[in-house]
Amino acid sequence: MIGKPRLIDPSVMIRKAYRKTLEIRNKQVTVEVEDAMYAPAEEGEEPRLLDEPLVAQMIRGIAAAVAHNASPYNPVPQRIVISHGPPEGEPAHSAGEGAGSPASSGGELKRQPAEPALLQAPSGLWSACAPRWTLDEVSLNPEARSHIEAALVMIRHREKLFGDWGLEESHFDGRAVVLNFYGPPGTGKSMTAEALAGTLGRQVLLVNYAELESKFVGETPKNIKSVFAAASGAGAVLVFDEADSFLGKRLTHVQQSSDYGVNISRSVMLLELERFDGVVVFTTNLLQNYDDAFRRRILAQVAFRYPDETERVGIWETHLPSRLPLGKGINPAVLAAAFDHMTGADIKDMVLYASALCLKEGGQRVEMLHFRQAADYVASRYVQEGGGPDPS
Repeated sequence: MIGKPRLIDPSVMIRKAYRKTLEIRNKQVTVEVEDAMYAPAEEGEEPRLLDEPLVAQMIRGIAAAVAHNASPYNPVPQRIVISHGPPEGEPAHSAGEGAGSPASSGGELKRQPAEPALLQAPSGLWSACAPRWTLDEVSLNPEARSHIEAALVMIRHREKLFGDWGLEESHFDGRAVVLNFYGPPGTGKSMTAEALAGTLGRQVLLVNYAELESKFVGETPKNIKSVFAAASGAGAVLVFDEADSFLGKRLTHVQQSSDYGVNISRSVMLLELERFDGVVVFTTNLLQNYDDAFRRRILAQVAFRYPDETERVGIWETHLPSRLPLGKGINPAVLAAAFDHMTGADIKDMVLYASALCLKEGGQRVEMLHFRQAADYVASRYVQEGGGPDPS
């Protein structure tokens, strides 16, 4: 049972280092917050890092920025230190004595370097973001996790495989790591693609194919090339959602210019995949219509299915905040057993809806009745207007 959050007296907080090891462009990097704040240890427990989700998000953002801006003359560092104190040998500034103001020298203001920006897409061809999760924070079925971890080995040891071990002599059709995530909506395909990027310390470049496919003849191939060029330049993980819409079989009976354009665009996509040496993730609800030429370039087909009870426990643990006041006897295991055939997206929405129902009724704790009503709300999304369930 979880009650109201306990306020922590600042005088008993503990300052100590927090370290996290990430992989950034195939290099292991330690990120250290040297004076992180911890709550004092409860009996039999370790001290608890305060604002842990925000600290983790900050570290992932820094990793993505380093990956985006690394170059031969500005390589990825082995260690990144975050400190809230002054540099060694310098006195701490008090408020109003230069803290937060531009540094000055000889009466001349020096502009402070701006934080590196995320990739900007022309005309909404794609969206870029720093990943919010890593694979350690995502609940996956064992088979899916095994496939993805095998792909991570290939990404991390690329130079050894293709250079030292000579695989480039036989794998001359490109070194892109291409994964295809398929399964029902809401089973975590896009989230896992983002988490893959987070584990690698890279940005995510999510392609909006509706914008990519231009109504002007000849523009779509240019757009495809620009997407791959942007991902290559930034070392970003390239994610194509609803890939079945453009990876279908090429048309054999070309009857009009638009049919010809479709075949050209798919040929350009194949060529760019051969040239690309980064990570590409396709996600789709459908699988059967992929062109065989695309299938041959996919390293791993990763199936996403409805989670079983054990996996649902992990998903409930992820989406139930520690400060959420729950009714007596309610916990992730109880909820996982009570509600089956639920996707991760369903569970996330159930937590929000049940919490809102509790407040609406003036309750102090989220009870099982609220979760049952939330489950009915989620289930109603899958019912067609005719009254029958959605067959998909």
